Amino acid sequence: FPSVSSQPSMAPSAYSFRTFSIVSSYSKFASLDTTRDWCIKTQNITPDSPLKVRPCDTEVHKGRWYYEDKKIKLRRENEVSNEFCIKDEGRKLFLKNCQNVGSEFYFGDEDSNTIFVEKNGKKLYFGIDTFKIFSRVRLYNAGNRNSSSNSWSVRYEGPSNAPSESAN
Repeated sequence: FPSVSSQPSMAPSAYSFRTFSIVSSYSKFASLDTTRDWCIKTQNITPDSPLKVRPCDTEVHKGRWYYEDKKIKLRRENEVSNEFCIKDEGRKLFLKNCQNVGSEFYFGDEDSNTIFVEKNGKKLYFGIDTFKIFSRVRLYNAGNRNSSSNSWSVRYEGPSNAPSESAN
């Protein structure tokens, strides 16, 4: 059974091989179905595909991620020439070829369950529209954070909730 942790390691060499799902504990999803977990997934595995919250399914590769070079990358099972990362543009979040992604994403903020990017000295947080919970995941200002922006956790695949430590 996958384990749950709030934050990936900031040691990319040890972490980059660990696959995880990004799970939402937002109460509106839990009230829909208490037997499922809800995860950030891409609609398609193509450039410009939006991110949405849908039921978790580790067999489907649209919601399996890893963290490397401060980028959140989509885990691909097949050898492919394109590597896809989460990209932000304005307030939108979507997939893009990793070569075209310059933003750095971070997990956790002052012991909270957030995912954020810094732009022009401001933190922008992953969240969803609290009235349209099945709309795309987008970025919210720190002052406008809604309750969904503090609901993200990481569920690693494998035997433990922490990335393997690199042997130095």
